[in-house]
Amino acid sequence: KILTKWAHDKKLIINGQKTAMMHFCPQNMSANEEIIVKLHGCDCLHKSNININCDCDNIRLVDKFKYLGLTLDGKMIFNEHIYDLHKRLNPCVAAICMLSDNVTNIR
Repeated sequence: KILTKWAHDKKLIINGQKTAMMHFCPQNMSANEEIIVKLHGCDCLHKSNININCDCDNIRLVDKFKYLGLTLDGKMIFNEHIYDLHKRLNPCVAAICMLSDNVTNIR
């Protein structure tokens, strides 16, 4: 609630459809604890009493997300990122191999 109130007071808007959260934990552990984080609206922000059962939207919990082209997951093992890179680069490597068969020594 503090972050949302600060953003509202600074005239910043947090888009609930684009906002997500993710658990980061070591590979040998699992994040079993369910965390609920709400994105409070303007009417709920400046009330003095905190209503836990307000109808504000929950921020969704995701297993992975893409940030600056890098696919992150909660275990930080990057398998999904490597798979995406392989899928995108495979046609390029195949094209280079086909070209290299047809090109002789160029000086």
